[in-house]
Amino acid sequence: MVLSPEEHRVLARWHRSTTLEAGLAHRGKIILLSAERHSHTQVAQAVGVQRIVLRRWAKRFLAQRADSLGRSLSPWDSHELVRQLIDAGSVEDISAATVRQLLAAQGQAYVLPI
Repeated sequence: MVLSPEEHRVLARWHRSTTLEAGLAHRGKIILLSAERHSHTQVAQAVGVQRIVLRRWAKRFLAQRADSLGRSLSPWDSHELVRQLIDAGSVEDISAATVRQLLAAQGQAYVLPI
């Protein structure tokens, strides 16, 4: 598996993050170690997962590439997006639920870059 510089940068940031959900940090480490040509057994032991889990995430990453470097907008993230919209002066007031509904109505599969 060969990573682009951007993919490597994002995955390394996932791995180092102390605020990112543990699952994404693990996935980042799985892909980084796999790209460094470690064996499936070595990567699985280093990350603490079974080899089947490692293979599943590697396959998903290879199938989705850049799309897999983000995550769907969660209710918590929509609150952050509301704060940013208000701080930027884009709106005076808006609810997180309204933000999610507006995005969904426009067919937007909003994905936050990590």
